[in-house]
Amino acid sequence: MRLLTAYGLGALLVSVPIDTLAPGSAPDLARERALAVVVAGDGVGFVLDRTGDLVRVAGDGSVSRAASLPRYSTPFGTSVAGRVVFGGIRCDGSGCEHRIAEVTVLDGRGRHERTVTLRQSSGWPSGLDGAALVGAEGDTLWVNADGLLTQVDVVRGRILDEVPWTGGEPCLVDGDLYDLTADATAAPHGNGSPTSTTFSLRLLRWDGSAWAPVEGGDTSMPYGRNAHCAPGGYETRGGDSTVARWSPGEGGWQSVGAGRPASLAWATTSTGSRYSVGDDGSLLVAGGDGPHATGLVVPGVEVGRMPTALQIDDSGGSLFWCATSYREGGGVTSCAVELVPAARAATGAAAVAPAPMASPPQGVHHYNLCSAACGDGVRAHSRDVVAWFVEHERPEALSLNEACYDDVAHLTGRLPGYRAAAGYVALGTTTNCSGAVKQFGNVVMVDAGLEPRLATWDEFTAQTAVPCDRRHHECRGMACAVGGLGEQRRVYCSTHLESPRRGPTVATRQVVEYMGRAVERYGADVDKVLAGDFNLGRAASEELLAEQGYRSLTTRPTSSAHRPPASDQIDAIYHVSSGARQATDATYCDMQASDHCYVTASDL
Repeated sequence: MRLLTAYGLGALLVSVPIDTLAPGSAPDLARERALAVVVAGDGVGFVLDRTGDLVRVAGDGSVSRAASLPRYSTPFGTSVAGRVVFGGIRCDGSGCEHRIAEVTVLDGRGRHERTVTLRQSSGWPSGLDGAALVGAEGDTLWVNADGLLTQVDVVRGRILDEVPWTGGEPCLVDGDLYDLTADATAAPHGNGSPTSTTFSLRLLRWDGSAWAPVEGGDTSMPYGRNAHCAPGGYETRGGDSTVARWSPGEGGWQSVGAGRPASLAWATTSTGSRYSVGDDGSLLVAGGDGPHATGLVVPGVEVGRMPTALQIDDSGGSLFWCATSYREGGGVTSCAVELVPAARAATGAAAVAPAPMASPPQGVHHYNLCSAACGDGVRAHSRDVVAWFVEHERPEALSLNEACYDDVAHLTGRLPGYRAAAGYVALGTTTNCSGAVKQFGNVVMVDAGLEPRLATWDEFTAQTAVPCDRRHHECRGMACAVGGLGEQRRVYCSTHLESPRRGPTVATRQVVEYMGRAVERYGADVDKVLAGDFNLGRAASEELLAEQGYRSLTTRPTSSAHRPPASDQIDAIYHVSSGARQATDATYCDMQASDHCYVTASDL
């Protein structure tokens, strides 16, 4: 993806490894490269980009192209039994109507051994919304896809077992399979702030024939926290800080000190370990009492610039990381293979204080996070992009699409000056959302000083599947909230409309509903901002919105991964107000983050 930005960043080039490229390979390996997954082998690392190109990085600094893999959505990777395994969802045919969940097994040098098909589906809607790594043991790998947890023998290329998924956070602990579920129900229409929600968590263990409750495994959890599979058990986290832990034989959930957060979102490896980068470039690993220094340093980290994008893995006997550091004129990605270091107590590794915020808040931001589809490797940096812009520019409100509940939990903990004022759940349980609560949809966050209130959410009547079942299909809808007092009151809304490739006229009808529902809920005379991924391109959506007095506050291309082409705009912020001024907009596109661009609008 090109960088189209008002923030002074140029094209991203990959330097793999840090200093040299293999002879004759530079034209291919040094081009712009959007990383999807990194995997550590034994003294070697592998980089899979989002086109399916796989690069092998050896410990001596040599690089080579290892293989060409399918272009996976929801990508994952790990090392198992001396082999490198990548997987995800592969589309076959136009519009991704035929979906295939599979794993590709490579030998230790990255040469193809076999491909194992796990699930297939045809037609739309499809319950095959993703494929997620659960864990590995011995020669086997567990993958979650299409409602089944599947055990694959990667050495022989056979499916050994299939276990029904209960819809929670599956985890392999000491050879046993667990699932931690949450009562995360969602209604298609409603009112009220999501922050009043309390989740009940239930822990189950597979006994070989059925799921059985685990004594001492049930607990409750307030909104803003999520529970995750972690090495040796489960953790409940507030944002990224651990507050409780469960392990077999411990007699239930144990409270722990929250610890200190790192300066960046934690990047999770395929083994469940978590790493981050300190403001001085030190590589940190998460521990029970906070971050610990590994003794390694990531080059090029500069406080105040766009946060470093980190991908890291430790599954194959080495520690392999790739980091994109943003400097004047662009970003440079470096990768290194390291022996796994012993973590030591961190000194001076506390979080960087947020940048001073402008006062008062001004403008609106919008971002399609691509949180589930783009995979774990991308998610942490997408969160960092949001936090950086909000901390530096302090918008009145932020619209988020394709947001997992865990993204909201992270950002509300990291941005205490903002509230998750309204949310719409498009999918009740999404395979590739992290944590026990796997809701997925649209979120409106509002500056707390604007006293956000009057939250509403609505499912559109126009859908590609009628009736729409959010257990199997992304049911499109909208979320809105009010901020400000008196004459300064403003309604902020967010939506994600249907893709034209699945229903050419559906998104058009949803635009009309979007405007109409905002009037029904809040009246015709209230100042309104309608943001979202409109999926239509600017010309088509603006023609409809202009009829009701809305004008576009954003004017630049926002995606190179969707149709219509990149020359058009699908993410936008629209505003209707009798006293609106000339808007100022900016667009930031980062290939190491979401496949959409971050858009801002000011001078509303």
